[in-house]
Amino acid sequence: MNEQPIAEATLQAGLRDIRLPAEAVGGGLADIAAVVTIAGVLALIVVSLWRLASRTRSERRTGLSAAMAELPTEDTARRTALLHLLKAHAPERFANLRPTLYQANGAPDLQTLEAELRRHA
Repeated sequence: MNEQPIAEATLQAGLRDIRLPAEAVGGGLADIAAVVTIAGVLALIVVSLWRLASRTRSERRTGLSAAMAELPTEDTARRTALLHLLKAHAPERFANLRPTLYQANGAPDLQTLEAELRRHA
């Protein structure tokens, strides 16, 4: 072997030359296949995120409607359940009602609560 050190410029030039020849198996076709694969993976990611975002919104709407349909019929229990739903789906509106909840005759009537929830459904 040669005992002399290799110059840095020679070493870098040698590294630049490490390439497959143009006539190697799969050359241009392999590049096209790689681009198509990367584009496909990115498309799947975008579609998955889009479906997740749209499904969350529609499930929230149907979830609230279904929850309202399953509420108890007794007035006090129904009012309490409506307030819980309002707190979960419209916290700003619940915060406005909160100071009046514990006053005598301060709780809103059932129709008002149901109308508020339907507006957010």
